[in-house]
Amino acid sequence: MATKVHKVAAPMASYLIRNGSRFHFSHNFSYVDIGSFFKAIQEDLNISADEDGSVFLKSSVSNYLCRPKELEEVCVYDFESQYVACKPVTGSLEWAVPHPNNDHLKVRQLSMERIPVISYLDFVNTKEFDGNDIFCCKTEEIPPEKLSSME
Repeated sequence: MATKVHKVAAPMASYLIRNGSRFHFSHNFSYVDIGSFFKAIQEDLNISADEDGSVFLKSSVSNYLCRPKELEEVCVYDFESQYVACKPVTGSLEWAVPHPNNDHLKVRQLSMERIPVISYLDFVNTKEFDGNDIFCCKTEEIPPEKLSSME
């Protein structure tokens, strides 16, 4: 007698265990916390200090803001789709400024691009940009240092 509503045949169970899902895509996805990026542009960031007094940002924005000097001209979209913070390997890039994970993480380019995903719930209200949809969208494609010239 079966106690579960969903039954899976042995071959499918084996496949799911090996692959994690029956759905596969040509690229991986990367969630972009766009709300934090908009806050970083519009107001002061949340800054904290750990036990030894090192200052760090409390959001994923720190990876982008502390990106290596070689990636200074890279926008958020390109950074999220082409680079990842990982354990140091050959060819890893050093953070440009002190990063909270400076001791054990570096930046490396991915062999296959990821698709950045933005939740519709995270997207900023265009009223905050006086209804300027173009400016609102471009904030993801332009490094924050250059946004002031658009205003």
